[in-house]
Amino acid sequence: MDGEAETPNPGCASCARLQQEVNRLRAKLAECEGKTEGLEAKVQELDAKIKELEARLKLDSTNSSKPPSSDAPWKQRPAKVPSGRKPGGQPNHKGHFRTGLPSQSITKHIEYRPSQCQACGKALPQTGDPSEGVQARHQVAELPQQPLEIQEHRSYAATCPCCGAVTRAEIPAEIRAHILGPRLAAQLCWMVALGHVSRRHVVEYLRVVLGFPVSLGSISAYEQELSQALATQYEAIQEKVRQAPCLNIDETSWQQFRESPWLWVLGAADAVLYGIRGGRSGKQLRELLGDLGLERIIGADRYAVYNWVPNAWRQLCWAHLLRDFARLELLGRGAEVVGSAGLQTAKEAFRLWHSFKQKLLTREELRIAIQPLRDEFQALLQKEQQCSPNSQARNFAGRLLRKYPALWTFVEREGVEPTNNEAERLLRPLVQWRKNSYGCHSEAGCRFVERIMSVVQTLRRQGRDVLGYLTEALLAHRQGLAPPALFA
Repeated sequence: MDGEAETPNPGCASCARLQQEVNRLRAKLAECEGKTEGLEAKVQELDAKIKELEARLKLDSTNSSKPPSSDAPWKQRPAKVPSGRKPGGQPNHKGHFRTGLPSQSITKHIEYRPSQCQACGKALPQTGDPSEGVQARHQVAELPQQPLEIQEHRSYAATCPCCGAVTRAEIPAEIRAHILGPRLAAQLCWMVALGHVSRRHVVEYLRVVLGFPVSLGSISAYEQELSQALATQYEAIQEKVRQAPCLNIDETSWQQFRESPWLWVLGAADAVLYGIRGGRSGKQLRELLGDLGLERIIGADRYAVYNWVPNAWRQLCWAHLLRDFARLELLGRGAEVVGSAGLQTAKEAFRLWHSFKQKLLTREELRIAIQPLRDEFQALLQKEQQCSPNSQARNFAGRLLRKYPALWTFVEREGVEPTNNEAERLLRPLVQWRKNSYGCHSEAGCRFVERIMSVVQTLRRQGRDVLGYLTEALLAHRQGLAPPALFA
């Protein structure tokens, strides 16, 4: 019948060969289909890998933990949205003007007196009290030709007229022990620690500018002297920080000859503690922080060493989260959902926080305004943890949900900031020091770094004279006295 397939005759050799060929082609087709499926899966895998590598190439300081110094020279920072305001001081801005130094700081007065009357031309008297009739003052600072006061201590001998014995005077041992006074020695240490000046340049400064040659080893010796003078104050800072109700903590790598220790910073409201320890684990943090069971709020990033802190006593850094959100948005393949939502949440949270800091919102109003934001973002994270097609987004959402209450501690607690920028700013001078001098050569050098930086940053928090305090501490150490008080 027309349209019906002819049934092969099993007894026909030609039909048998035809059936074998059909079976062979079917097997070949099945094999090709299997290979095709495998190649399609491989293409998808390679495509995902390519996108991941492309995303890695786009990582910089804005969407990862890489420092800004690692950005390419041609990399442009994200442009800020124009505010519409003119450059310079804004309306109602309180101006900052240079004020003259007090009279006790003036070393020389140069007077300008009128010689004749502008009306009649007669000569005017040139005598009288210099403070009378002062119309204007202008102060000019200049470096004197001989900027240092150099004291030469001389020892003399005298012959007794009676017995002829010669008696020689001795220069006191405390005078002979030093060639630099306490203020100059403190200033040179300050230049190394805070001015990021290399020790060789300090030696050159002494020789060229101040006209007093000193060896390179002498600079290191005075660093150690100041380090010893600040030892008890470092312990006082450590105790103050351990009792603080709120801390910002961060860490960075350091260098000590062939070793690779870590530098920690613990910042409190009225004290700052630096510590160079052998590692980055909880053991080193316990050495600095003391009792880990003490209830205190810890502001830090999501590094695992801080996981012992309960969520109720922890504040995660939103600045770190911003970079993570930007990376997920850049990654794509489903991860952009969490990334975009996180960026929007952070933007709104910061807007409300700045309103609170400007006293446009009370803390209770801040709580009420942020609560819907908290709930919506938590619901999105829960959904993405279950349904996101991207494994990185799922894992990120899960990790964030486990610490979710720690994102919002700043809303509930006084004195807590939403970022850990305070600790990162405190680390910045040490990062510059490490890059300039490659860390320290010895254990004693590390102690000098942590002691002087802890004292200096603590003094800055108190608004005190740093150089004056270092001078007093060094002078007290030379005289065998207790150092000046650091805390009331």
